[in-house]
Amino acid sequence: MEESQADQRALTSAPASSPITSQAQKELKNDLKLEEKVGIVPVDSSLVATRFKPIIKSESDNREYRAVVLKNKLKVMLVSDPTTDKAAAAIDVHIGSLSDPWELPGLAHFCEHMLFMGTEKYPSENEYSKFISEHGGSTNAFTSGEHTNYHFDIAPDHLSQALDIFAQFFISPLFTEGATSREVQAIESEHSKNIPSDNWRFHRLEKHLAKPGHDYGKFGTGNIETLQTEPAKKGINVRNELLKFHQKWYSASLMTLSVIGSSSLNDLEAEVSSLFNTIPNNDATAPVWNEHPYGPEQIQRMVYMVPIKDIRILSFSFPIKDSQPHYKSAPIRYIGHLIGHEGKGSLLSFLKRNGWVNALNVGETKGVTGHSFFDAEMDLTEVGFQHITEIIAAFFQYVEILKQDGIQKWIFKELQDLGAMDFRFKDKEAPQTLVIGISNLLHYYPAEEVISAPFLIEKFDADLIKETLAAIKPENLYAVILAKENEGKAKLTEPVFKIKYAVEKISPETIESWRNVAKNSALFLPEPNQFIPENFTLFPLGKPKDTQNHGAPELIENTEAFRFWYKQDDQFFTPKAVIRFEIRSPLAYQDPNHINLAHMFVLLFEDDLTEYSYPAHLAGLSFGLLNVKYGMHVIVRGYNHKLHVLLEKVMDKLISFNPDPVRFEVLKEVYIRSLKNFEADQPYNHAMHYTTLILAARSWSNKQLLDDANRQNALTVEKLKKYADQLKAKFFVEGLIHGNVDRKNALEYVTSLKKYFCERGYEALYSQQLILDRQIYLHPRTHHVYEITNNVHNSSCVDLYLQCRVMNTQENVLLELFSQVIQDPVMDCLRTKEQLGYLVAAYVKRVSGAQGLTILVQSPHHPRYLDTRIETFLEYIEELLGAMSPEEFDRHKRSLRSNRLERPPTLRVQTGRYWSEIALGQYFFNRDQREMDYLATVTKEQLLDFYKKRLAPDAPKRRKIATHVISTLENPPRTPMIEQPQETCRATMKKADSIMDATVISDVLDFKNQLPLLPLAKPYMSMKVGGVDGGTTANF
Repeated sequence: MEESQADQRALTSAPASSPITSQAQKELKNDLKLEEKVGIVPVDSSLVATRFKPIIKSESDNREYRAVVLKNKLKVMLVSDPTTDKAAAAIDVHIGSLSDPWELPGLAHFCEHMLFMGTEKYPSENEYSKFISEHGGSTNAFTSGEHTNYHFDIAPDHLSQALDIFAQFFISPLFTEGATSREVQAIESEHSKNIPSDNWRFHRLEKHLAKPGHDYGKFGTGNIETLQTEPAKKGINVRNELLKFHQKWYSASLMTLSVIGSSSLNDLEAEVSSLFNTIPNNDATAPVWNEHPYGPEQIQRMVYMVPIKDIRILSFSFPIKDSQPHYKSAPIRYIGHLIGHEGKGSLLSFLKRNGWVNALNVGETKGVTGHSFFDAEMDLTEVGFQHITEIIAAFFQYVEILKQDGIQKWIFKELQDLGAMDFRFKDKEAPQTLVIGISNLLHYYPAEEVISAPFLIEKFDADLIKETLAAIKPENLYAVILAKENEGKAKLTEPVFKIKYAVEKISPETIESWRNVAKNSALFLPEPNQFIPENFTLFPLGKPKDTQNHGAPELIENTEAFRFWYKQDDQFFTPKAVIRFEIRSPLAYQDPNHINLAHMFVLLFEDDLTEYSYPAHLAGLSFGLLNVKYGMHVIVRGYNHKLHVLLEKVMDKLISFNPDPVRFEVLKEVYIRSLKNFEADQPYNHAMHYTTLILAARSWSNKQLLDDANRQNALTVEKLKKYADQLKAKFFVEGLIHGNVDRKNALEYVTSLKKYFCERGYEALYSQQLILDRQIYLHPRTHHVYEITNNVHNSSCVDLYLQCRVMNTQENVLLELFSQVIQDPVMDCLRTKEQLGYLVAAYVKRVSGAQGLTILVQSPHHPRYLDTRIETFLEYIEELLGAMSPEEFDRHKRSLRSNRLERPPTLRVQTGRYWSEIALGQYFFNRDQREMDYLATVTKEQLLDFYKKRLAPDAPKRRKIATHVISTLENPPRTPMIEQPQETCRATMKKADSIMDATVISDVLDFKNQLPLLPLAKPYMSMKVGGVDGGTTANF
């Protein structure tokens, strides 16, 4: 339906004999004249069937857009941005797992995987990924119920070749027998990773309980059983089915393409039309479902599900019509805004005050085209679990207010104004994010409105809102309760994920009680939002005081207790600003008890400010409080007109913090459960956690935090009050003010912040209390292994870390270049060819100025075996580097340079980059440019020498530690050391067999006590050290 609406708005370049109205002809002529005037008429329009009106875009958006439909019916959005640092493309196929054959669950997902495995024109399995990796890019894909999306980004100069390789996915994929039999292992590994995820399990159960025979109930991911074992029993050739599926559904008529590049629209159109016009078109149309997946037999039911983690979630849904066709009036946005409000008089405030609920999320979830759900999800407390009926009654009390009070036009107008404001000052999206979004939205909105439609609402339709609201009634409710407390009654088992659950019909009496809820005086509609900004004036750019470091933040305050940096925005020119600062205190990480108190401080602080801050959030303002290793980190950001109002409230609450005893007990229970739930996290999270703990000179494990939290009287309101007072009594504050703020305004912010801290008196920390933590130094030619078990996941994991020198320009660049060089080979060897596991990663790990190379693999194989395969891979790298041509080496250098010098897309990201230097204590604000200047001088011989000295299996300065997470479930990891990979990058191991001689760490504390510490990296800027008796750092 949406496609036809879009086509009606298009101007069709039809033959002379076609019946075109005179008005349409006039519009076409006017548009073509405009396009001729600005030079955007395509060089060869013979490949273009349809051209759309100019795209509606934000006044702050300097990109150019053009939408066309090619002769093969492929709908295309082209974006030209001469300033972009990355080009990107995405194709969205309007077909997904709901269209899997019933006898082959997961086929659409399998097809997605297989398109990466070679085409007739580019038969090498890693041709695409290798090219993208060597030219500063990244690539991925995903499959959902109705969509399969493929996307990449790359350095702009190499977009043409990337598009040629990319287009072949949809023209002539190979689906080779060897790749098909291997890649099913990746599907199995991905499925295995998802099994212990409560989010995946929840959605799987929701589909399992849908109307029998409805496509919505299909198992979309697939696994080895559905894609190999069962088909083999039935004599089904899966490769043939993949070919049939691709031929049937991968039709240009079902595809949309979005491309952004630095070339002109003319050039982009010429290139795209020539490359993608040969995608076959069989005029396939997207499936349409006449029935909702949840009918009368599926509603009025209460489902009790047993989760993996210790969580308590109440989720209830109402089948509704898909609201997407009504995007111009947005009825769900109005309803969701009110029911999901968190300010005074809101449903959430009432439920929190009763101690039943901690969080609430509402909104529309698409079921299938034409049919959706209106969902409400609540995080229950222990007490709330006993009051499910009352919680749902309160929900209907609020719904009744919306019905009784009528549809308020002023509320709609406020939402309309907020949407217009957000669109006007919309942040520039990263290229890949942009094309993914556009390629999906082209299926649903008229092409000219694809950029604006998610933001702008135009029509107030009270009757439509009433009609939608009428479907949110007790008779239509379907609820799911996720809680460990359900174990006693859960007698049913979902067959794929083995989910334990029970289903009960909601009694007519309960339904009737919800229909006739009494009025609740504690619930009422929100007041007009006072935080909506009215002044969007930009401050004139000031002249920087420090011309030598132009472009870097300026130090505007540096005393014993305060250090503040300032940078006026000269890149984005948006009326927004960010203020972030860290209150540093040695108390923060002193011991597990103080860490737990810090966590409780954050939970209670944010909880207490919710009612006040939620309207600010709606108006584009936000705050955050984080407990970090060195203290408390505060962030306030958004439109600068009323930023000071929110900042003042945050500071008032921070200085006069007084925790509520009732909420303290509720949130304490939440916090302890979160510590317990760490045990159910993915193995790779455990591996990274323990590697970090072992390498840190001072560290506390999750288990130590949990043990302390469970001690009697360890966490009390009185202790928290004392902790808060101590935190504010002796500290050092370092902050950054960045955005639409002039120097005078920035100094006023600093004065205001100092006033809050100084009102009650304070002491500055000693300089020695501001020394940053250091990392353990591993001796050369040592190999350490730390082994832990996991009883939740079938998968095991290895986190292999090769420690290098502390951060300096030469070491940083060589390490990052090596990581860049191995990105594609590590995936091709360990994941694609050897099929060790779905999760494979190689990256540079940096903590406290120390750094090294990490290679991580999560897999059904035993970690010791994984360790040997990684070592074999690292041995093979010597051969790869030695054979690398000068041209290929230069490509890797350019790729790294492209990534490092990519400009931040938003003010927020740029602020984050500045802050990372401040938090690190190095203040190397022009690091990217300086290090990339050094990169230009690096030779292949230098990189090979670096590898041979530090990273090769027999390197003389090699310092290795590996964390092995070993699954202890009923299906243990496959026996180590005796299995052989299906296909490998190197057939034999020589130097890599040293794994058996590794030193096992049995006592972490004793291990640390025997080792020295790495030095801290020197700062790149000379300044007075903070704190009492501060000296001067080393000169630049």
